[in-house]
Amino acid sequence: MRKFKITISKGDNWGICLKDFTGGWDTPNDKINDEFFNKFVMAESVIKNGEIIVLGEYTFNNKWLELAKNEPLMAEICEFTHIDTDSKKEIAKFQGTFIDALKYIQMHFKG
Repeated sequence: MRKFKITISKGDNWGICLKDFTGGWDTPNDKINDEFFNKFVMAESVIKNGEIIVLGEYTFNNKWLELAKNEPLMAEICEFTHIDTDSKKEIAKFQGTFIDALKYIQMHFKG
C-alpha cells in the first residue's frame, strides 16, 4: 500500500504527495496527466507510471469529488497522513481512496 502525506496550509493551499517523493512540482509527467489535468484542472498534479504522485491546489472545487468517482486513478487504496505544516506533527492518519482524501481536505481546507 502506498503512503501519502496531506498538507493543508492555513487558507493558502493543500497538497497530497507520495511520502518518499523527492521530485518537485515540475517533474515530467506521463501523457495521461494531460487528460487528468484537463478533467480536474488542479494547479499541481504529477502522474508517473500510471499512478498519482502529487495533487495540489490553492482552492477546493466540489466538482472534483463527482469527477473522481469515474476516474480509475482516484480509486487506489492508500494510507494518508495529515501533517501540520507548522509543527510537522501528525494530525490524522487513515486508509482510503483519493476520493476519501479529497473529502478529508474539503472538510479541513479553509481557502
